[in-house]
Amino acid sequence: MLEELIKEIINKFYLTLEECKKLYPNNYKMQIIEMGKAYVKFMVENPEYFKLIYLSDASEPIIIRNNRFFGDEDKTFLIFKNTAEKLFEENSIPKELYVKKILTMWSMVHGIAVIIVNKIIDYDGDFLELIEGVIGTSFE
Repeated sequence: MLEELIKEIINKFYLTLEECKKLYPNNYKMQIIEMGKAYVKFMVENPEYFKLIYLSDASEPIIIRNNRFFGDEDKTFLIFKNTAEKLFEENSIPKELYVKKILTMWSMVHGIAVIIVNKIIDYDGDFLELIEGVIGTSFE
């Protein structure tokens, strides 16, 4: 039963990220920024979901071998990864940097979600603007 609940939450999370692609159909940079904001917003508004997805034994690892991602189990990561790869291709980023850049962006967003959900920081501003700025700087 717990597995089914987690699948339902992940699907809801995935659909939230998918909506970001629809907002900016031909702008991969804005899709990534919006996905980052949506990620943090989803987790901050649903801290119990965050704990179920990422702090339970049911979570699947993102596998990296020989500078490549493997496995399509985590469709929330996959939508982010595929969009980032399109952005990098569009900007002529060397393919050997894809894994490091994608992992850096995903880790930043995940880390910010963790510190907000766990109240490690008390940010008095708009955390969505904070996310946009943090992700935006990773493109420079």
